[in-house]
Amino acid sequence: MVQIKAVVFDLDGTLLDSKINFGEMSRCVKSILLSFGIPEEHLTERHQVYRFILGWESAFVDYGFDDQVLGKVLDEMNEAINKVELDAVRFVKRMPNAYDTLNKLKEMGLLIGVATRGSYMYSTQSLEITELDKFVNVLLARDQVRFPKPDPRHLLSVIEKLNVALGETIYVGDTVTDYTTAFKAGVSFYAYKRDETRVKRLIEAGCKCFIQDLYEIPEIIGQL
Repeated sequence: MVQIKAVVFDLDGTLLDSKINFGEMSRCVKSILLSFGIPEEHLTERHQVYRFILGWESAFVDYGFDDQVLGKVLDEMNEAINKVELDAVRFVKRMPNAYDTLNKLKEMGLLIGVATRGSYMYSTQSLEITELDKFVNVLLARDQVRFPKPDPRHLLSVIEKLNVALGETIYVGDTVTDYTTAFKAGVSFYAYKRDETRVKRLIEAGCKCFIQDLYEIPEIIGQL
């Protein structure tokens, strides 16, 4: 019999209905990358820009930046991303049943963690506004870890701080990035179905476990 002791959640799109302007984020980051000499032809599509946002240092391997220049690029990217995120804080809302789900998990005696690619300031302010902060035991945001998602060390760091084993943990997210993180970490993953496009991408990536409603998580744990 499996005993689950903790549930770790992604934030945006999973616990939070955020209104981050990702188009603006992409434009800001692209402008920064161009200013540091990344060729225009490498940035013609938004997914090419997101490769730098998601990959951070690893995405720059082929461009020959020394540590000092790379540090400047990452600092400017992070500042731009943070600004776009913080501009959206006032619009953030809970995803359906997020509050009741976290409350139920707490009543069941489970620990709750958050592993997010949002900044610490954005994440803490959003959780406070939506009153979900009182349920969270451990939060690790993008700028609090050396290797953010999809690097599994991000999720593993949250689990370590929760002081539970991998087999005692479930991770809940809504993107291929979340699934990849969990898969590489060796942690059970449940994908929150937000729209058919995301579901298709998740299935293609190998994800098999889906939920329609966050409140299914307490029910699933109760049946294990």
